[in-house]
Order: sequence, then structure tokens, then C-alpha cells
Amino acid sequence: MTHLFSRSGIIVKQLFMKNTLQLCFVFSFFALNSNAQAPPKAALEFVKLLNTIAYLTVVPSPWEYEGKFSIDSAYAISKTGLLSTTFRYTTDTSVLRIRMTVAVADIRDIFYDYYIGLVCYSDAVTIYESKTNNSELIESGKNYLFHIGISDYEGEKQQEQLQKILVQLKQYYK
Repeated sequence: MTHLFSRSGIIVKQLFMKNTLQLCFVFSFFALNSNAQAPPKAALEFVKLLNTIAYLTVVPSPWEYEGKFSIDSAYAISKTGLLSTTFRYTTDTSVLRIRMTVAVADIRDIFYDYYIGLVCYSDAVTIYESKTNNSELIESGKNYLFHIGISDYEGEKQQEQLQKILVQLKQYYK
């Protein structure tokens, strides 16, 4: 009788170990996959600061557009590392939309003078514009500057914060 229990005890232990290892594998698999898809904390901090600057700005770019400025889609970084935003200029008779995109890997530096923005590699920033009162965005040009907005206060501090976060981002988005 003792032989039967001791043998079944070994079998139970083996099954327990096998099931435990399988469960550990399954949980680690899902944990690794969920971490691989989650944006890094730096990406969230980066777009939060960009959106803060943009929302406090009356005119986000040095280009001359008529109308009241508003943000059509906030700054965001896609899973593939593409930073983008869309602005809207509205007058009594027209609406114009401008979208700007750049790969995070193509951002070289943060600049601050009157504007705060991103310095990118040559022609890395793609600019899309709609025709007046049309929602379709068509590529209209390339640039190496990505203007974020005007920083009336703490511009140098915001520049430093963005630069530190950018270093972390560039390690993730290569």
C-alpha cells in the first residue's frame, strides 16, 4: 500500500512540475508580448509635452496661414515610430488642414528660439495639406524642421526636457 502512495506521489509531483512550467511559459509569453507592444514611457512623456506646448500656442508654425488655429489631431507616435499631428485653420468661409509626420529615428535635435521644434535629417518631415474646404490631405512638401509651437515661458527648460526624452526614444525607435 505504501508503495502505491509513494509512486502516485511521484506522479503527482511530476504532473505538478510539468503544469507549473507550462503555466510559467504561457504567462511569460504573454508578458513579453504585451511589453513589446506597449509604447515606452518616454513616448508618452514626449507627446504629452509636445501637446502641452502646441495647445498653449496661438500660431504653431512660421508659415503664413489665414484663420483661427486649432489642433485637429494631437501629437502621437505610432507603433512604427512615426510622430504626427494635424492642425486646422478656420476662417468664416474656409477650412484648411495641415498634417506633419516624421519618423522618431529621423529627429536629430530640439531647437528653441521663438519657436520650439524638432531638427530632423534633410527632408525627413513630410507635410500634407488639404485644399480649402476639402478634407483630403495631399503631400505638399518636405522639410527638415518640425515646428511644435511658441513657448513664451520656460522654453529652454522645455527644450532640455524634450532633448532628454528624445535620447531615450531614439534607443527604442531605431
